[in-house]
Amino acid sequence: MPMPTDTSKANVNTPCLAFNAMETARELPRTLMGGTVAMRMAGPKYLPKEPAESDQAYAIRQSLSVLYNAYKKAVIDLAGKVFSKAVSCKGETPADILEWCENIDLAGRDLHSFAHSVFIDAFFGVSYIMVDFPRLAVGRTLDEERKVGARPYCVHIKCENLIAWKSERINGVETLTSARIRESSVQPNGDFGETVVNSVRQLELLTQKDGSKKCQFFVWQERTGKDGEKIWVIIPELSGVMSIGFIPLVAIYTDRTDFFAGMPPLTDLADLNALHWQSSSDQQRILHFARFPLLFAKALGDDGNQIEIGPSRMIRASSDQADIKYVEHSGHAIGSGKEALDALEEQMGRMAMAPMIVGRAGTITATEKAIDTSEAHSTLQAWALKLADSLEQVLQYMGAWVGLAPGNCGGVNIDTDYGLFTSGLELPQLTQAFQAGLLSKETVWAELVRRGILSDDFDPVEEMARMENDQRQKPGAALGAGSVVDKMLEASGHKSASTDSTPAASSASAPQLGVAS
Repeated sequence: MPMPTDTSKANVNTPCLAFNAMETARELPRTLMGGTVAMRMAGPKYLPKEPAESDQAYAIRQSLSVLYNAYKKAVIDLAGKVFSKAVSCKGETPADILEWCENIDLAGRDLHSFAHSVFIDAFFGVSYIMVDFPRLAVGRTLDEERKVGARPYCVHIKCENLIAWKSERINGVETLTSARIRESSVQPNGDFGETVVNSVRQLELLTQKDGSKKCQFFVWQERTGKDGEKIWVIIPELSGVMSIGFIPLVAIYTDRTDFFAGMPPLTDLADLNALHWQSSSDQQRILHFARFPLLFAKALGDDGNQIEIGPSRMIRASSDQADIKYVEHSGHAIGSGKEALDALEEQMGRMAMAPMIVGRAGTITATEKAIDTSEAHSTLQAWALKLADSLEQVLQYMGAWVGLAPGNCGGVNIDTDYGLFTSGLELPQLTQAFQAGLLSKETVWAELVRRGILSDDFDPVEEMARMENDQRQKPGAALGAGSVVDKMLEASGHKSASTDSTPAASSASAPQLGVAS
């Protein structure tokens, strides 16, 4: 097995240029994901020090600053929408792969929980999954591998750990030909100590003499050379050749910019969150000073003696002009600061919802825009569909390790029908369409469930029975749209459709969301 040599100034741990560009863009989002502690540790980078501010005053201001983490909440909430229902394998998936997906990483996580953590990391633009296989003695048969429990498993490669990659177009397909992954492990040091060992795994796609492909891998570790300098050396016993003809790495994208590259899709929200961090720090400082009034005194004498302030103390003055009083902050700046923070929080809330807004090209009617979203996809839905494609590629790679034919390794189910949002006018339009006789109450209910307004376990039959019971208990009380939809409109801040001045809303013959009397 040929061993690569390293003679340039760059070494196996040197990132590629694309990685460096991505890391720069990921720095603020990663710090925000670390919360208040990480933002404080970043110091002046995200909380600038004022020109005349002392180190002590800055340290106090920094310690009083608390992050309003709209960015992290948005990431968790958006990922939670995609994973609100279980991610599962399709029915045609082979039994072996179905079993492997119950413990897909050999660490107890199933496909759903593993994919969830990968997807959250993909909010940095891209994340990766490596499909690996335990190292066994050369020449073992498939039956022997199964007897010892050897089978493919997945490893989550976080975006900051894939530091370099190369690709070529092979048979018309962009193909990964080289990759370098930073790894670390904790090794025992004596009876009670531990040592962190840093490594770099190098993967290379090699062409054999017969034209076939093989994936060769090398594990490098940092050592101390003869002259005391740090050098990277290959660990032969940890290196080898895989039995598959490709590098088993899969990219999971949100905002793809190139092959195996992506940028954080919520950078605008991150920038606003950093601005809020700075503004809220200023607000805390203003409140701190406003809570402590200043004592003002004049003409109390020039003897230079200190004056004791407190109970049972007397203050004497020899001048008729003498005065002593507390000077308090007017509070106007505090109110302005709070208004600015409230506006920022509202703006961040809108940005956090933007990936869920459904958009369609072209001019469409209001009813179409509110109801017909079957061909429309929000940004979040597009991310979920890309995730499903990537996970299906993972299943293909798992099958390749055990000789399954490509295309016969099954597929993945990911829910994309959750909380659709368009212009915010869906409730009035649904109500008006129902009252105009264009929609049945069952369709209205289904659309409310689809948009997340009613829960997924809403039962129309059970609801109808309840409405019939209500009508029996209150004879003569019509159960119109106001009993269901109008109450939702009022709760959401919209004008009730039953009080609307449009003919559809005021028509005496309009259908009701209840039982005919």
